[in-house]
Amino acid sequence: MLLLALMVVGLLLPIAICVVLALASLLVAMNDTVGGAVLRYVALAGGVVWIVVLVSLIFVQAIHALGRSDDADP
Repeated sequence: MLLLALMVVGLLLPIAICVVLALASLLVAMNDTVGGAVLRYVALAGGVVWIVVLVSLIFVQAIHALGRSDDADP
């Protein structure tokens, strides 16, 4: 269950980050530099969360692979 959740979040976060960055660019083009700066920081935080999710996904997959028993009786 955790593996599936990490995969979904890992796939959806880059899309959300791109949308937030596009909105930040739109706000800067409309002369709202403060709003654009805030959204850039939100996108940066999303990028950090995305990196944490990807590293966590690697660890969960490694734990899952080590937990499997290859010596199981058929």
